[in-house]
Amino acid sequence: MLGTHMHTTIKTLYEKGYNKSQIARILKVDRKTVRKVLKALDEKGYVEHKTEPLILDPYKEYINIQVSKGLSAKRIYQDMHWELGYEGSYDTVKRYVAKIKLCLIKVQQPF
Repeated sequence: MLGTHMHTTIKTLYEKGYNKSQIARILKVDRKTVRKVLKALDEKGYVEHKTEPLILDPYKEYINIQVSKGLSAKRIYQDMHWELGYEGSYDTVKRYVAKIKLCLIKVQQPF
């Protein structure tokens, strides 16, 4: 899924005279994606995103609490799998835990 910044870049390049194929090569995305973004921007002024719930959504509060206790991503995953019936992958949990820990480090750093 492309972010808003990518939509703006696609629109800007198109307005500067680049064609869809050139934009796709520059941004390393499919030409059909460029076409879809330009069409949505032209018709609606924005690009709609699907809002499907993520597999971790029901577990995020639990994960946050476990991270604050100092548990590792592996331990949190194992507990979620066995105690809560989590069926997602360990890598998904690991990435989310890393993101939380990075935010905590940034908050704790002095200005």
